[in-house]
Amino acid sequence: MSTFQRIETRCDFCDYGGPYSEPHDFQQIDGLDFCRWCAQGEPIAWTSSGGHEVTFREAGGWDCDCGMSTDRWRVQSVQILTPPKVLAALPNFDRATAYLHTGGRIV
Repeated sequence: MSTFQRIETRCDFCDYGGPYSEPHDFQQIDGLDFCRWCAQGEPIAWTSSGGHEVTFREAGGWDCDCGMSTDRWRVQSVQILTPPKVLAALPNFDRATAYLHTGGRIV
Protein backbone atom coordinates (compact mmCIF):
# COMPACT_ATOMS: atom_id res chain seq x y z
CA MET A 1 0.00 0.00 0.00
CA SER A 2 1.29 3.45 -0.82
CA THR A 3 0.44 6.75 0.79
CA PHE A 4 0.98 10.33 -0.19
CA GLN A 5 0.92 13.62 1.60
CA ARG A 6 -0.78 16.68 0.19
CA ILE A 7 -0.12 20.06 1.71
CA GLU A 8 -3.12 22.38 1.61
CA THR A 9 -2.64 26.08 2.11
CA ARG A 10 -5.28 28.58 3.19
CA CYS A 11 -5.09 32.36 3.29
CA ASP A 12 -4.65 33.53 6.87
CA PHE A 13 -6.96 36.49 6.19
CA CYS A 14 -9.81 35.37 3.92
CA ASP A 15 -9.47 31.56 4.25
CA TYR A 16 -9.20 31.02 0.48
CA GLY A 17 -7.55 27.70 -0.34
CA GLY A 18 -8.05 24.01 0.09
CA PRO A 19 -7.64 20.96 -2.08
CA TYR A 20 -8.32 22.69 -5.41
CA SER A 21 -6.09 25.73 -4.91
CA GLU A 22 -2.65 25.94 -6.43
CA PRO A 23 0.62 26.74 -4.61
CA HIS A 24 1.26 29.70 -6.94
CA ASP A 25 -1.94 31.31 -5.59
CA PHE A 26 -0.18 32.03 -2.27
CA GLN A 27 2.58 34.22 -0.93
CA GLN A 28 4.21 34.17 2.49
CA ILE A 29 4.53 37.48 4.29
CA ASP A 30 6.03 37.59 7.80
CA GLY A 31 5.53 33.84 8.18
CA LEU A 32 1.83 33.98 7.25
CA ASP A 33 0.17 32.67 4.09
CA PHE A 34 -1.88 35.09 2.01
CA CYS A 35 -3.68 34.35 -1.24
CA ARG A 36 -2.40 36.40 -4.14
CA TRP A 37 -5.43 38.69 -3.93
CA CYS A 38 -4.95 39.55 -0.24
CA ALA A 39 -1.17 39.82 -0.76
CA GLN A 40 -1.53 42.68 -3.25
CA GLY A 41 -0.54 45.96 -1.68
CA GLU A 42 -0.69 48.55 -4.42
CA PRO A 43 -3.76 50.81 -4.29
CA ILE A 44 -6.42 50.66 -6.96
CA ALA A 45 -9.30 53.00 -7.86
CA TRP A 46 -12.09 50.41 -8.22
CA THR A 47 -12.91 46.74 -8.61
CA SER A 48 -16.05 44.85 -9.52
CA SER A 49 -17.16 41.25 -9.27
CA GLY A 50 -20.23 39.25 -8.34
CA GLY A 51 -22.58 42.13 -9.17
CA HIS A 52 -20.72 44.53 -6.85
CA GLU A 53 -18.80 47.62 -7.91
CA VAL A 54 -16.40 48.95 -5.30
CA THR A 55 -14.87 52.42 -5.46
CA PHE A 56 -11.86 53.21 -3.29
CA ARG A 57 -11.66 56.56 -1.51
CA GLU A 58 -8.48 58.64 -1.77
CA ALA A 59 -8.40 59.06 2.02
CA GLY A 60 -8.74 55.30 2.58
CA GLY A 61 -11.64 52.88 2.68
CA TRP A 62 -14.09 51.92 -0.01
CA ASP A 63 -17.79 52.10 -0.91
CA CYS A 64 -19.79 49.46 -2.78
CA ASP A 65 -22.80 50.19 -4.94
CA CYS A 66 -24.78 47.73 -2.74
CA GLY A 67 -24.40 50.10 0.24
CA MET A 68 -21.63 48.21 2.05
CA SER A 69 -18.46 50.08 2.95
CA THR A 70 -15.42 49.72 5.16
CA ASP A 71 -17.29 51.86 7.67
CA ARG A 72 -20.16 49.38 8.07
CA TRP A 73 -20.22 46.88 10.90
CA ARG A 74 -19.69 43.73 8.82
CA VAL A 75 -16.29 44.78 7.53
CA GLN A 76 -15.37 46.20 10.92
CA SER A 77 -16.28 42.85 12.48
CA VAL A 78 -13.75 41.22 10.13
CA GLN A 79 -11.13 43.58 11.54
CA ILE A 80 -12.17 42.79 15.13
CA LEU A 81 -12.13 39.01 14.54
CA THR A 82 -8.81 38.97 12.65
CA PRO A 83 -5.73 38.38 14.81
CA PRO A 84 -3.51 41.49 15.13
CA LYS A 85 -0.52 39.57 13.67
CA VAL A 86 -2.50 38.93 10.46
CA LEU A 87 -3.67 42.55 10.22
CA ALA A 88 -0.12 43.80 10.72
CA ALA A 89 1.22 41.61 7.88
CA LEU A 90 -1.64 42.35 5.46
CA PRO A 91 -0.26 44.64 2.73
CA ASN A 92 -3.51 46.56 2.06
CA PHE A 93 -6.50 46.06 4.39
CA ASP A 94 -8.91 48.05 2.20
CA ARG A 95 -8.05 46.12 -0.94
CA ALA A 96 -8.22 42.73 0.83
CA THR A 97 -11.61 43.45 2.42
CA ALA A 98 -12.99 44.72 -0.89
CA TYR A 99 -11.94 41.42 -2.54
CA LEU A 100 -13.47 39.54 0.38
CA HIS A 101 -16.74 41.51 0.01
CA THR A 102 -17.05 41.00 -3.74
CA GLY A 103 -15.57 37.53 -3.99
CA GLY A 104 -13.41 39.19 -6.65
CA ARG A 105 -10.66 36.64 -7.07
CA ILE A 106 -10.11 37.30 -10.74
CA VAL A 107 -7.64 34.89 -12.32
